[in-house]
Amino acid sequence: MNAYATLRLRRWLWLCALPWAAAQAGTPITTRAQTVTYRPTYTAYAEVVPLHWITLRADHAGLIDKLTLLPGSRVHSGEILARLTGPDATADLAHAKARLAAARQHATLAADSLHSAQRTYPAFTDRRALDRAKAAQVDARIALRQAEVALARLRRQLVLRSPADAQVVDLDAGNGERVDTGSAILRLLPDNALWLRATYYGDDAHDIASGLAGRFLPADGDAPVAVRVVSTLPQRRSDGGRDIGLRASGTVHWIVGERGRVVLYGPARPAVTVPTSALIFDQGRWWVLAMRHDQPQRTQVTPGPSRGPQTLILSGLTAGTQVVVRNAYLLFHRDFAAHYTPPD
Repeated sequence: MNAYATLRLRRWLWLCALPWAAAQAGTPITTRAQTVTYRPTYTAYAEVVPLHWITLRADHAGLIDKLTLLPGSRVHSGEILARLTGPDATADLAHAKARLAAARQHATLAADSLHSAQRTYPAFTDRRALDRAKAAQVDARIALRQAEVALARLRRQLVLRSPADAQVVDLDAGNGERVDTGSAILRLLPDNALWLRATYYGDDAHDIASGLAGRFLPADGDAPVAVRVVSTLPQRRSDGGRDIGLRASGTVHWIVGERGRVVLYGPARPAVTVPTSALIFDQGRWWVLAMRHDQPQRTQVTPGPSRGPQTLILSGLTAGTQVVVRNAYLLFHRDFAAHYTPPD
């Protein structure tokens, strides 16, 4: 007899002894499944990531001037970060100023003409001439306003300002460098633009919804941060996980790339608890022996987390049911030998 056959024989002999052991156990020792309130927790690893970046681009062609920022510099909303100068910018600015001066002169002449027509009407000016003077003044005012707006817009385009309180992430151009319209100059990370992204798997991913509260536990040992789920991404990752977005409940100073654990707390729900010794794991499933008509019956259950010597049962068992708590495994397999074929 080889070693493998010997091992199988020993296992068969042990299993055959189960009915005898179960018989020696005597009357099953049972206890009632107790009702408890269970609040599930969902734990996952999380990372601080930006919601979005702000890329500042040139609104006009020119040479970058007075850019003194470095990566990591803090800027405030409306702060001037750089200016655009050079031949192109200077020529366009001069043209806009000349257009405005001409528009002002034309508006003054139109106003004078209207005033003269009104003074001489109706003695020396007819109704048609008066209407033409009024229309000319309206056109002149419109042209003047357009010239003012064009000059103001150009001046804004030649000044690079921060649109928000933010931190400089990186620079794409430097002083003296010529940029075209639309060229990237620098990138900002706005304040309050960071959030947590956690990935959950399995049944946990289905239970998490927006509004669920919890805590973020930084890996570096910093104090826990209260967080709340603000987004559940609909698409799944290639590995089957589902990304969850969370924001801090208060003001925090996170750093991009900071990592840790997120623990979310689900709503309270009823459950039952039994002694852990009542649970039997067999063929990939969990069971208990529930007493029905004074006989232990196999009952499949879904266990939850353990609390000391007790284990929560999430489904499959009702409160008040008597379950076997001593020699449950032996009783569960007491008729195993009747269905087992011994080795050759």
